[in-house]
Amino acid sequence: MQPLYTPILPTVARPMRFALACPGDRRIALSALGYQTLFKLLDTHEAVDAIQLDLDNAASAPAALDLIGVSFPFELDILNIFKLFESMGKDPLASNRPDELWFAGGPVPTSNPEPFVDFFDFFLIGDGEPAFEALIALWQSPGFAALSKAQKLAEIARSVPGAYVPSLVKVAYEPYELAVTQLRPQEADLAFPVQKASVPPGQMNAYLATSAWVSPESYFPDTYLVEVQRGCAHRCRFCLASYTTLPAQGASLAQLQSAITQGLRYSHKIGLLGALVADHPDFEALCDWLMLQMQQNPEIKLSVASLRADTLTPKIAATMAQGGQKQLTIAIESGAEGLRARINKHLKTEAIFAAAEAALAGGIAGLKLYTMAGLPTEIDADIDATAELIKALKKAFPRLKLTLGCSTFVPKAQTPFQWQARLDTATLKRRLERLRKQTARFAECHFSSPRWDFLQALLARGDRRLGPVLWQWYLAGGGPSALKQCWKAQQKALQLPSMEAMACDARPTSALLPWSMISLGVSPKVLAQEAELSLSKA
Repeated sequence: MQPLYTPILPTVARPMRFALACPGDRRIALSALGYQTLFKLLDTHEAVDAIQLDLDNAASAPAALDLIGVSFPFELDILNIFKLFESMGKDPLASNRPDELWFAGGPVPTSNPEPFVDFFDFFLIGDGEPAFEALIALWQSPGFAALSKAQKLAEIARSVPGAYVPSLVKVAYEPYELAVTQLRPQEADLAFPVQKASVPPGQMNAYLATSAWVSPESYFPDTYLVEVQRGCAHRCRFCLASYTTLPAQGASLAQLQSAITQGLRYSHKIGLLGALVADHPDFEALCDWLMLQMQQNPEIKLSVASLRADTLTPKIAATMAQGGQKQLTIAIESGAEGLRARINKHLKTEAIFAAAEAALAGGIAGLKLYTMAGLPTEIDADIDATAELIKALKKAFPRLKLTLGCSTFVPKAQTPFQWQARLDTATLKRRLERLRKQTARFAECHFSSPRWDFLQALLARGDRRLGPVLWQWYLAGGGPSALKQCWKAQQKALQLPSMEAMACDARPTSALLPWSMISLGVSPKVLAQEAELSLSKA
C-alpha cells in the first residue's frame, strides 16, 4: 500500500514509536477517512516512528512501542479491539501493561468512555488532530521519557487537550442501581470536567481530511475521499454527530477544489464525506465546479454521503448522476411530521417529496430513506405514517427505486435523549415487523436487529463496572446470549443493575451520569431543556 503523501523519516535521536490501530481488517482501515487522516499526521512528523495496525497485521506488530492509539467509532467495536489485544499478545487490562500507554479516540469515547476504562490508560475526547499534535510535543519535552507511567498519565491529563485519564477520577455507584454517587478528580489541579479537543473555528482549511491512500481493497474501491463538512448544526435530539462536533464547519470552496484536484491525480473516483455535506454554504457552487470538471474529463465518478432532504436540489442530484451515482440517501427518521418535530428534525413532508422529485429529475434512479423505530413518544400510528409515506412516494414516483433502512432508537450519551427510555426488544421487533409488512411491496427493506441495538444501548450508557463483563463476554463468543450469561454470572460481585435497566431505563435529568466528567461544550442544562421541549410537543 503506497501512501499518497511523502512520509517523513524521524530526525530526532529518540523518535516516539506511535502505533495507530484500526479495530477492523485492512479493508476497513483503507476506508476510514478519520483513521487515515490521523495516521498521515503521524507519518509526516519528524519526531514520530508511525506504525499502522489493523486486524490483518496486528500479530506482527513491533514488540516495543511507546504509545498505541485505537480508533473507536462504534460501541460494538470493543469486540474487535479485544481481538487486537489477543493478536498482539497484550493483556487486555491497562493495569497489567506497565511499559506501554494505550488510548482510544473517536465517537465512542468522546460520548462515553466509561464502560471501557479497564482497557485503556487514557482517552482523547473530540477532534484528534490538535490532541495528537499536543501529545507528540509533550513526548518530546525534556525529561518526559524518564517519567513513570503514572507520572506520564498525570502530565497527559494536564497538557493534552481532550485527554481523559480515568485513573485520576474517583467514581462510585449505588449498589445494584444506575445512580452515580461520587464523581470527582483525584488531583486538585486537573481540569474537570474534561473539555473536548476541537479544531479552532475557521481553521478547517489547515485540517481538511483527505485520503492518505487509494486502494482497490477498500470498501470504497479506488476512491479518493474528501471531508466536505465536519459536524452538523441541526441538533436532532437523538443524534450524537449533532453534539460531538460543534461548531459544524468545513473548508473553503477553494480549498475543497484544490483537494479534489489533487485527488484526481490518483483516482478518477471522488467521494464527498461529512455528516451533512450539502450544509456546506458553497456546496452548490462546488457542484457547478464539479460539472465543469466532468465535462472536461467524463471519466470522473462521484459519490456523496447522506443528504438532508430539504437540501437536495435538482442541481445536486444532476451533479451526482453525472458522476455515476445511481442512488442518493436521505435520513427522514419518521414519516410522522409531528414526531419529526419532537425529535427536532425540522423536515416537512413536502420537502421529502421535493427531494424525491429532484432526485428523479436529476437522473437518479434510486432513493434510500433512513428511519428509526422506538423514538421517544412514538406510537404505532407513527410507524403507520412512515409506511404511508413510503407508499405515497412510490405512487408519486413509480420509476424511483425506494430502499427503506430502519434502526431502533439507541439513547446516546451527550445528547438531549441521553435520559430517555428505550423500548423493550419485543415491542421493537413488533414495530419493525409492522413496518416491514406495510412497505415490503413498495421498497427494499434493510432493518437493524433490535437484539444487537440493545447491546449498543447498553454500552452507550454503561459505566465502568462493565469492564470485567465485557472481557468475559468476548471470551464467551461475543453474542447477545453470551452477554446475558456473563452478566448474570458477575452481577452480584460487581453490584450491577439489570442489563435492561442500564440499557433501557429512563434517568432523571438531575442525576450525575457516568459520563458527566466529559464536556463537549453543550451544558447538561441545555440538553435537559431540549429534552423537555421534545415532550412539550407530544
